[in-house]
Amino acid sequence: MNFFSLSFLFLSLSFLFFSLSFFFSFLYRFFSFLFLFFSFLFHFSFIFILL
Repeated sequence: MNFFSLSFLFLSLSFLFFSLSFFFSFLYRFFSFLFLFFSFLFHFSFIFILL
């Protein structure tokens, strides 16, 4: 019983860690995409203002 609960705890912790890492990687990609998009937007607006 104790071994079973310990293994279950380990499994849940690993699942939590996996989901958190997946979530943070998704967040990182989303924010990098957002940053790239806004930098492109800013550069294009700057060029348009210069023209």
